[in-house]
Amino acid sequence: MEGEEWLLTPDALGRLLLSIPAPLGLGRVRTDDGRELVGFVGQPGAAPDATDVTHLGGWRAARAASAAALPTAPGAATADRSGPDRKP
Repeated sequence: MEGEEWLLTPDALGRLLLSIPAPLGLGRVRTDDGRELVGFVGQPGAAPDATDVTHLGGWRAARAASAAALPTAPGAATADRSGPDRKP
């Protein structure tokens, strides 16, 4: 899966942790190059009816696919709400 790497101060990391709703959390994740970083994790079995989007490659592609599947009203404006592009 595609990911992003952010550098946070310990204080910012603590504030982020407090803002993450269950069943998400922070935990150790291993990158393709073998590093272990703190990253977002989900509790196993927390969303049994959720759609597996792993094949899409990352959260931006999953959001784009979800938005593309939604019907739009004629003449409705669309906006990219995924946030600024950041390089992993």
